[in-house]
Amino acid sequence: MNKHRLLFILHLPPPTHGASMMGHYIRESKKLNNEFVIDYINLSVTTGLTQIRKFHLSKIATYLKIVYQLFRQLFSHHYDLCYMTISAGGVGFIKDFFLILILKIFRIRIVYHFHNKGFTRTRSPFFRKLYQFIFLSNYAIVLSNRLEYDIAPFINSQRIYVCPNGIPV
Repeated sequence: MNKHRLLFILHLPPPTHGASMMGHYIRESKKLNNEFVIDYINLSVTTGLTQIRKFHLSKIATYLKIVYQLFRQLFSHHYDLCYMTISAGGVGFIKDFFLILILKIFRIRIVYHFHNKGFTRTRSPFFRKLYQFIFLSNYAIVLSNRLEYDIAPFINSQRIYVCPNGIPV
């Protein structure tokens, strides 16, 4: 039987923070890696916590490498699904949006995993339209049923799944 091929676009350490540690646990998961053929793209553009929320030219170069890697993977393989962690707003969301746009052009189904919130706080009609676009025909994972409200205006509730963070025992 052929294994499904998945693309995981997620944060990996460094820097070490909640989302990057969850990404590390996913990448190291024997169960996932045994059941699927998985390619990983590291979404991190920073190498240290001091760089977060600050402009550095190196971030642009790293982002362009991520875009190149995504195109290379999409032209080399057919993916059944893409798992992606995304930011809720600001420059982080814009950075993620362009990757999502590429995935949508290639007609890849996407499961978003949210490690933050902030979608309903956005009052910008422009961002709200972008949110509607990215959620169209895709799925979402949130860390708690108490966080479903944050994306509920943009995605059908039947496409939202709850998966609390866990750590290896």
